Order: sequence, then structure tokens, then C-alpha cells
Amino acid sequence: MKLRAFRGLAVGSLALIAGCASGDNKEINQALDQELFAVTQGDAAAFFSAFSSGYQDEFFPLDQARPTIADRLQSPGKLSARLIRRSLEREGDQALATEEFYLEGVIAGQPRRFQEVQHVRLKRTPAGWKIAAGSKLYQLLAGRVEEEDRIVRALDQRVQALESRDLSRYMAVVSPHYQDQGRGPEAVRAKVQDIFESFDQIRYRVLDRKLRWDGNQAVIEQGFRLEAELMGEHQTLEDRERLELRREDGQWKITGGL
Repeated sequence: MKLRAFRGLAVGSLALIAGCASGDNKEINQALDQELFAVTQGDAAAFFSAFSSGYQDEFFPLDQARPTIADRLQSPGKLSARLIRRSLEREGDQALATEEFYLEGVIAGQPRRFQEVQHVRLKRTPAGWKIAAGSKLYQLLAGRVEEEDRIVRALDQRVQALESRDLSRYMAVVSPHYQDQGRGPEAVRAKVQDIFESFDQIRYRVLDRKLRWDGNQAVIEQGFRLEAELMGEHQTLEDRERLELRREDGQWKITGGL
């Protein structure tokens, strides 16, 4: 009898634990779904209610990002956010969600579409499970798009300087702290000057680009086609490059890879 009673108690306890875990997972999923759904609905209040009041982002603090995100969600160009896949890991009052999602709509004046993977940390609070850190969706809405646009403008200036054979404009996007395999900015200047003197026309086209931004640092990996003419002879080069950039005094400068 005692053994049967113990077994019954054990089974009941396991069922209770399973029920609690199931309830936690359901609440975690609800918080994550709310973040996405609120973007599509343009509901800033619902969006922020999915986040902990102590939400941590090293680039866009919550208090500073709140007005930008609220304005973006309430602007006429409607955004759409959708979940592609999600997995959860939970331990005690902490959880980690790995999500792939897409965000599309007009952001910073242009139609955009992002497909990203994020690792979102959640924690149990007195108000329930809340997002505590790691939301790339939050970053996209808070200002990451504008920062990446600034990086792209610096890269575009480099291309325009190449094609117009403007050495001063080219060097304006090269950091004075440039270092790559022992070569500083003066070595870059000499290399580019030699290219300008060697060819009559230069055309540069980006074939594909991957941009990784991390605060004051960024890495660009891209394929390109370089076409040049010398005395009527046409030459073409297709290759890949990896450029490193750093934000210096509010401007993005190339620090390596040229």
C-alpha cells in the first residue's frame, strides 16, 4: 500500500511539474508572439509590454529607443513581422528562445525586408515572462537600419571616388588609424594613386554584400567586379573582399581590408 501510495504521489508530482513547464512554455511563447504581432498591428504599447522594464541592449538603451520605436510603429508605412521558426530552452526563471523571423515594410524612408536569426533571453517577472535581452527585431526598429545605411553610404563614397578618380574623396573614408598587414593609410594612398595613373577609366560594381554591424565596429564581405580601360584595352576582375570599418567621431571609416 505504501509503495502504491508513493508511486501515486510520484506520478502526481511528475504531472504537476510537467503542467508547470507546459504553462511556462505557453507564457514564453505568448510573450514572443506578442513582440511580433504588435509590430504588424502597429501597437507600441503592446510591443513594449512584451519586454522587461530592465531590458538590456548595449547599443540602444530602452529609455532612448522607446520614442523611436513608438514613432516607427505608429507611422503610416505599415510594418509586418512574421515568425519562421522557434526553439526554446528553459532553466528555472530564465529562458532562451532562438527564432528566425522576417520584418518588412517602409523603414527610414525605403521599402525593406530583413530575414534574421535572434537569440532572445527571457526571464520570469512578477508580471509574467518578459523579454530581457537579445532582440534583433528591437534593434532594427530602434536605429540599426539607419546605422547600417550610414555604413553603406561610406562604402558608396569609396566607389564613387574610384570611378571619378578622386583621391582626396577616397582617402576621406579611410581611417587615419588604418592598419592591415603592416600597411597604414599612406600605403593605401600610394596604391590608389597608382591605380588612377595606370587606367583611363574605372568601373566598380558590388555583386553581393553581407554586412555585420556591432556597435562602433562593422565588417563587410562582398563580391565585386572591377572593370578598367587603358588605351582602349578593356580589363575585368571579379573577386571578393573583406572590409573592416569603425565609427570615428560619428563617421564610418575603413580600418582594414583595402
